[in-house]
Parts: sequence; C-alpha cells; structure tokens
Amino acid sequence: MKPGFRLLGATGVRLGDQPVRPGPPQQQALLAVLLLRGGRTVTARELVAGVWGQDAPARALRSVRTYAWALRALLEPDRAPREPSTLLRSDGDGYALRVPDDALDVTVFERLLGVAREARAHGDLASAHRSLGEALALWGGEPFTGVPGPHAERERTRLVRLRLEAQEQYFDCALDLGMHGRVLPELSALAREHPLDEHLQGLLMRALDSCGRQAEALKVYGDTRRLLAAELGVPPGRELTRIRDGLATGGRAARSGPPATPRSPAAGGGPTGREGATVELERTLTDPRRHRVPVAVITGAGGTGKTTLATRVAHRVAADFPDGRLSVDLRGSHPTRLPEGDVLARLLRSLGVPPEDVPAETEQRAALYRSMLGGRRILIILDDAADAAQVAPLLPGSPGCAAVVTARSRAFVLPGATQLALPARPGPATDRRRQLPPRLALALDSLAGSGAPTLPIELVGRLLGTDREEAEHIAESLVDAGLLDSPGYRMYRIACPDAPSPEGS
Repeated sequence: MKPGFRLLGATGVRLGDQPVRPGPPQQQALLAVLLLRGGRTVTARELVAGVWGQDAPARALRSVRTYAWALRALLEPDRAPREPSTLLRSDGDGYALRVPDDALDVTVFERLLGVAREARAHGDLASAHRSLGEALALWGGEPFTGVPGPHAERERTRLVRLRLEAQEQYFDCALDLGMHGRVLPELSALAREHPLDEHLQGLLMRALDSCGRQAEALKVYGDTRRLLAAELGVPPGRELTRIRDGLATGGRAARSGPPATPRSPAAGGGPTGREGATVELERTLTDPRRHRVPVAVITGAGGTGKTTLATRVAHRVAADFPDGRLSVDLRGSHPTRLPEGDVLARLLRSLGVPPEDVPAETEQRAALYRSMLGGRRILIILDDAADAAQVAPLLPGSPGCAAVVTARSRAFVLPGATQLALPARPGPATDRRRQLPPRLALALDSLAGSGAPTLPIELVGRLLGTDREEAEHIAESLVDAGLLDSPGYRMYRIACPDAPSPEGS
C-alpha cells in the first residue's frame, strides 16, 4: 500500500486509503525530520539533536532506535520480521526514509510554489493563481501541530513564512485578474493578522480601491503608518507610499509590481543620501532577477548608521526571504577580527547543524554552508567586514538568497555588488575638525601633514610619537569622526567626505 504523509497541520499518515496513528509526539518529531530530509540519510546524532536538542536524555539514542522500529512496523505492516525495509532504511548509524515526492504534502506544496513562480515569470497569472490556490488548499493548520523539538520548531517557522508569502502572491494574482471583490474578505482577515506587513497592507489598499472604497484604503495607510512609527520607529516604505500617492491624487492605487532594477555603481556611483541608500538597498534585495544573488555593500565611517540601515531594510523585505535572516558581526575593525572558519561555524549552527557535525576544515564548512542555503530564501547580513577576502566564503551561491555587507572603508568593493556610501556627519570637514578635542585635532594635523597616501598603524605611531595601542585608539577615534578612512585592517588614510566618491565606490 502506498503511504501518504501530512505535515501541514496535525501529523497524518495513510496507507492507501486507510489512516493510521503516527505514534507519540517524539516519534512524530523523528518522522518529520526524516521526511523533510528528502530521502537523504540522517545520522543518529542529527536525529537526537532534532528531536530533543540540548535537553536530550541519556536514553535518547535508544529511543531513536525504538521509534525507528515502530515506524517500520507502522509503514510496512505486512513485512516479515527479518525482511529488509524498503521505506525506512538503515545507513551507518542513521536512517533514510525514501518515499515518492507526491507522498508528502510539504513537497507538493513547495513544488506548486515553484510552478507558480515560473508561470508568473512568463506572465501567465491565471495558471499562477491556480497553482497557488492548490498549494494553499493543502494546509490544515499549524504545521505538525504539537510536535516537539528544535527541528520541528525551525521547520514550522519556515513553512509558516512560506505560506504567508504564497498567500500574498495568491492575492496579488487575484487582484491583477480582477477578482478583488471575491478575495476582499479573506484578504482583510489576513491583513488584520499581520498589521506590520507592508506588502499585505498594500494589497488590501488595492483591493479596497478596486471595490470603490478609496476612503477605507487611505485609512489602511494611515493606520499602518502610525503602527510602524510606534512599533518600529520607521515610516512606510516606497511600495505603500506609492499606492497612497495614487489614491491621494485621485488616481487608482498603483500596482505593487516588481521593484526597479538596481543601479550599477559603474554607472555614476551609488546614492549617497540616507533616503537614497534606503531605496537602493531595498531595490537590490528584492531584485526580481532570481537567477542571480543580490549583494549590497554599505560603507561609511563608524557611527553613520550602516547596521541600522541594513536591519531596517531587512525588516521591510522580510516577506521576500521567508526562510529567515542570518546576521553575524565580523569584527573587521577590531583587533579580534573573526577568522572565516569561525564565522562559518556560527552560521552553520544558526542553520541547525549540531556543533559536533560542523566540519573541521574551513573549505568543508564553506561547502556545507552553501549546500544548506540551496533551495532556501535567506537574507544574510555580514556586519563590519574587514576586506573582500573575509567576505568571499560567506556569500550565498543560491539564487533566492541575498547578502548585505557593511564596512567602514569606501575602498571596500565587491565585484557585481551594489555599492552604497553613507555620508559622514553633517558639516564640512573643517567644521568637524573645530569640534574635535585639541589632542585629536593636533593628531589629525600631524597625520595630514605627512603627505602619506596610506597610514599603516606603525607609521601612525611614529608620527604621533606614541605606542601602537594608543595610536590605534587615536586613529579609530578619527575614523568615527569621519576624518580618517580605514581601507584595511589597521590601515588609515585622510578621508575626504565632501569630495565626490571615486567611480565604483
């Protein structure tokens, strides 16, 4: 009898047309780990980590064997006692559960989302809407309801985000197909559940406008604007504002279509204003050309708000990355810069790899990291990078993922990335020099008077007549003031924030 599995709701198992009980919650957790691995082998250690995490009891490994035995009996009730299992196979100390792709509702759900994406890319909105409807009809509630364990919690979060993205795409297609009246009640209910989701509120505004309820659409904008200010301290993004502007001028609500193609740095440099940088970063990360990996580099002196900008925009584009966000401080401007291998280990643990399963070699860690990003849509924020060599093994290679890198130096350039330079503190450099403490002002004069194009920390110390530690403290204070630039680790040069940025920076 062909088995069937349901995880998009309460865990369900069927043999042919007959439902069977999936067993106790921890056995269901084990089943979920095996099913969601797509037929690949899961080691016993991974199963223990997925079902119990850090709270695994001493008998956890024995329980894994017991649950595996019970699942074999459940899935193949007619199998002879010593006959090998054709579904749940032993492999080393682990197990692999191999079932047809159409036997698991999660696999079917994700396949239908892929079909819908392809249809939308070719302009076939009716087919996309139909596929999205079929995908959403598979849901019966919270994924694997009541199933315990870290693996279930991570996958539950991922799938719920994926469902919300599918719902938004479903409504987007429906509005473009003129179904606004039919979907308005369901869309209104979903928008109430997610009041901070700007894309969802924009869809609701479009639906209300199409139904001739412009005043209500404008009220949605006002309510959302106040809530964003109170909860997050940010104004509405460009999409919601564009829709509001269309209504406020007596026109129709603008369609929330794909964002504009990001501007190439080589075509005149990236924007330097904060509002321009915000818009450009959002455009880059939501680039519809999913065959590439969008990467943005934000540069600026210490205290200019690089991390704040990255975090703020990451929240706005969260719906484009339903599998979540990874953030890591690379400490590139500190003496304790993190080695690439250590950063990869942190990222792998964030992706659910148990510490004992993290490979020893950096190259192996990088390969595992990129393989785990495959097929996912994750935004990665690499904060305070020292140089391109530190960042290179940390960039995703899978279409659908994206990365934001922050660095102090305007000389920090990644090929193919969108470069965004945040301005230094207001006022010309001469004004900022009058605001320095006298000791720092004299130090700046000494460094500028040397005429050296670059200032290694050793030269800084000699010019200032001080030891290396004090020289670094003075230099970093001048970097924070926007009067020195740091193009590399413990390398400095006189900054010219009022001059145009060189091409590509």
